[in-house]
Amino acid sequence: MKRILPILLTFCVIFSITAQNNNVFKAKVIGGAFIPMGYYKNYLSMDGPSVVAGLEFDYEILPVGNNSWEKHWNYPTIGVAALTMKLDDWGFGATANPSLGWMVAAYPYVNLPFYRSTNGEIGAKLGMGVAFFNKKNPGLGSYAAFNFGLGINGKIKLTRHCDFTLDLTYNPITNGDIYGTNATMNIIYGALGISYRMGNGDYKLPRMRRAESLPYKFMINATASMSFKRINENKELGQAMQTTAHIDGVAKVTNCWATGAAIDAVFEKDGARMGIAWANAFTMGRFMGLIDAGMNIYDEKSGAFKLYEFECLLNNKWSEYERENGTLYMRLGVRYKIMDNIYVQVSGRSFLHAFDCAEFGIGYSIPYSTARGGKFGGRTGRYNGYR
Repeated sequence: MKRILPILLTFCVIFSITAQNNNVFKAKVIGGAFIPMGYYKNYLSMDGPSVVAGLEFDYEILPVGNNSWEKHWNYPTIGVAALTMKLDDWGFGATANPSLGWMVAAYPYVNLPFYRSTNGEIGAKLGMGVAFFNKKNPGLGSYAAFNFGLGINGKIKLTRHCDFTLDLTYNPITNGDIYGTNATMNIIYGALGISYRMGNGDYKLPRMRRAESLPYKFMINATASMSFKRINENKELGQAMQTTAHIDGVAKVTNCWATGAAIDAVFEKDGARMGIAWANAFTMGRFMGLIDAGMNIYDEKSGAFKLYEFECLLNNKWSEYERENGTLYMRLGVRYKIMDNIYVQVSGRSFLHAFDCAEFGIGYSIPYSTARGGKFGGRTGRYNGYR
């Protein structure tokens, strides 16, 4: 109960402040399973999934239709989620030894609707934040970790202000390869709840008659970032700073999506790597979502190009270096424009399924604008709402 009260009090304050707005408060009961893999399965005596259950509270800001990007994304909602759940030891299902205890997590998210009617809605929920544990998590090696929320959700209209909600969420929690050997908790849960829309009268979804197009044809982005990751030196765990220089060029495909190519140079204690990637950017006002799929073409450790992952799969081997420093990599991240052409970035990089590190960076954008006859340069301030 002590863990739930602070969450309830926070949302009550928000509720009272914004009672006159057409925003939404949600309360849900969640239940699902933690699927143990690796360390949890082999060393914590978990012979199957454990039962997880708890409560989740969401606060969502409904679209108002002031910006063109809202129409291009079918008027999404922006929110923040806070949840608490017990991870095992319910008297049924598997229990770790020692027990995993309780978790409290919070993350901002965007909800992208892909079906709407007068009686309900179905959408996809994407979010990223942090999770905290009431005891040191034996698998992750820490009291805190990175938390992701990926799922689908729906709502059924009950009254003018209330809806019945259903969610199915995949909730991976990773230590980011910072505290110890890369580890992830894979949690899948469903949720049932009630949402309440604040404010008076009926809420009408905005309908913009005309929306501006994304005002650039091409953009070059240069990013410098750093991260802290675990290193394996003489079989002892430690931490070291890693820096990354990233340059991408993306061309507009739609008013939401731009795609192109990128170059990455990664510098760490025991050498450097260089890679090329397929870069994708998804623009929502000041925010830009990133998805890169790349391949390292040079590694100072080996001095040559080598397809580590494919060799491992063919030979049924997966050594520490090959698992975490292979050839194929992914990057998922978010950029936020703080002023004109300058942005900050948070991203995560992985080698196939193995999370490598969390990156924190700052960058600069050079647009090829459709204005002024098509020229490089200029300010990007009007990209906030495509105005």
